[in-house]
Amino acid sequence: MSTLRILHCSATTLTNCVQEATECILKGGIVAIPTDTVYGLTSSLFSMQKLYEVKRRQPNKPIAFCLADVSDIALYADVDIPAELLNRLLPGPVTVLFRQADHSPLLVNHPVVGFRVINHSFVMKLCQQVGQPLALTSANIANERSCLEVSEFKSIHPHLSLIVDAGKISSPDPRSRTGSTVVDFSLPGTFKIVREGQALRYCLSVLTDSAYGLQQR
Repeated sequence: MSTLRILHCSATTLTNCVQEATECILKGGIVAIPTDTVYGLTSSLFSMQKLYEVKRRQPNKPIAFCLADVSDIALYADVDIPAELLNRLLPGPVTVLFRQADHSPLLVNHPVVGFRVINHSFVMKLCQQVGQPLALTSANIANERSCLEVSEFKSIHPHLSLIVDAGKISSPDPRSRTGSTVVDFSLPGTFKIVREGQALRYCLSVLTDSAYGLQQR
């Protein structure tokens, strides 16, 4: 097994970190990355099985896909909510669930798929550089607490190809370990809060705006 590399990401090292992480992902590696919520694990679509193994996640439990731009979601899913609404939720600490489009090239059998557009300069540049959806899950063993710094997921370090360390992910919100708020839009005209997460209050204020006419399930 090759030696694990840890890159310290800052404004001055950002470009190099993006380049090295891109190369690692395209070669099939599993990379730990900072996000706008908690540390995550990411891979290419072709290495998702390895990602599940590192995470010890049950194969029937889907993981999210990270995209470079909000408009990219429509390439993979049937998006039937207004673009204005989607752009009020993303980029940010929200995962949106839609029915997977018939033409979707995503290599998953789940009819409903989650998407993230992360409000973090490193991740946004990484998605742009890789040029394809990134499989994404939190950097922890399944059912264990989410991690705000690299030292907290040491148990899985041996299974990683690269770690991008941006320091501790800090937030004044006591929900900081709860991850993104997950909103299900898979049933037309409705929404359902699947996980409260960090942005619950904001999401509800947007989703209940009468201009969108959505019913909460």
